[in-house]
Amino acid sequence: MNDSANNSRTTLPVAGELTIQTVDEIHKLLTDSIRRTPNLLVDFSAVDACDTAGLQLICSLGAQAGAQIAALSPAIESAASDIGLPLSKMPIRPSPGGPADGV
Repeated sequence: MNDSANNSRTTLPVAGELTIQTVDEIHKLLTDSIRRTPNLLVDFSAVDACDTAGLQLICSLGAQAGAQIAALSPAIESAASDIGLPLSKMPIRPSPGGPADGV
């Protein structure tokens, strides 16, 4: 995890697959990190594969206090599009310059 110098939030990068095979392990990591780190940003920009289990995990972050999504990868955006899930339903942190614009 990296503390960003320009704000008081900690970023947790998630990389690789976010699929039914990996989602349980990643869920445990996220739950533990959220419990230990207030104002956690989760960066999914390096995820290279995502299925509906991964999308469900991402959407569940919106229900957990203390976590927001910093970025999504093209693989996640494609998986969401494939099932008709609007990116606006995901708890994406607005960029410093304005709204998330459905990123």
